[in-house]
Amino acid sequence: MPRNFIVEGQVIDIETRNGIPELGVEAIDKDRLSRDDSLGKAITDRSGSFKIFYNKQDFQDDFRDSKPDIYLVVKDKKGDIVYTSKDNVRWNASRKERFIIHISTNLIEETMMKWDIEKSNEVKKQIAKNEELMKALSAKTKEVFDSFDIDLKGMSYIFEPRVFTMSKEEVPEMKMKSYASLTQVAMEDLIKKGKVPHYYEKVKIPVRPEPIEGIIDPEWLHILEKYRINERELVQDNPVPIKTSDILIKKIVGNSKLLNVLSQDIFKLLARHGIKFGDTQGCVLTPVVFETPVYAQLVGKVNDTKEIRGFGPQVIAESVSHGFKPVAGSIMVGDILVPSVSVDQMIWVGIPAPEMLFAQELLKQQIRI
Repeated sequence: MPRNFIVEGQVIDIETRNGIPELGVEAIDKDRLSRDDSLGKAITDRSGSFKIFYNKQDFQDDFRDSKPDIYLVVKDKKGDIVYTSKDNVRWNASRKERFIIHISTNLIEETMMKWDIEKSNEVKKQIAKNEELMKALSAKTKEVFDSFDIDLKGMSYIFEPRVFTMSKEEVPEMKMKSYASLTQVAMEDLIKKGKVPHYYEKVKIPVRPEPIEGIIDPEWLHILEKYRINERELVQDNPVPIKTSDILIKKIVGNSKLLNVLSQDIFKLLARHGIKFGDTQGCVLTPVVFETPVYAQLVGKVNDTKEIRGFGPQVIAESVSHGFKPVAGSIMVGDILVPSVSVDQMIWVGIPAPEMLFAQELLKQQIRI
């Protein structure tokens, strides 16, 4: 049977404007009611060009499918996805469609330090769906804060889990590499969604990343503490009020005793509920601090955690220095309520302050969940 439909195009390096060879390209037909259909695959040539031939039987599930609805998935040599146009489907495509895809080769170079968006999503989902665990984590965090005289005075917080992979030898470069890799994974996520401008230099990460600062898991903390050269003032002797994420992070990371207690207690609870990490994996719980809302409020509804923009490694969002006003409340994920805060349309979920859990309980009573 002749294959008289074609998807062709070119994958171009954003920085050099040259084609990128040896990438796998798959054309997929988006189905509204059934599983998506693969139309075919190709490998980019020296110029980054590709051609995929297919016929009507490859996409026509019934008589109503007169035209395909196409999106592309591009993978590197390791099989990792470096681009997809799934969020920008080409509906009712013609017999011949051409795609020009812009990718940064920096995103497909092998790196050791990497933030794992999928694992981070999984951890957040496990916490969000386990009410007992969320309450225990919230209560334990508050208990430790109280024992070290940490009082946020009108401010609340959410600690967001971020999972990374790294070799032990990279610890001396941990902060530098974590900054670079977070910028990379944030850009990679945008590119996968087809939302990166044609010119790489125009892309800006919206807020300042400081990903490695927060409550780190005990194994990595033990290694990291070998490199400590400064013990900051004890928290109770520091009169600076906690009004921003930066200040809370400094109080936690600057006090080795506080950091160690939080690390041991929090990650022991996570492990007890089956949330563990591999040999080269670690996890940092990074806080965002915001003004405690006056009223309990529902700030959004989605069917699944995957629909929340911002799931995965985040960036510290400071409302004072960046002009973003946080919106705190609960978000409905399917049939459960999850405490959250939105900063510049990015949703943070994780370990909430007790008052955020109290607000969630009030909402449950009012909307009868």
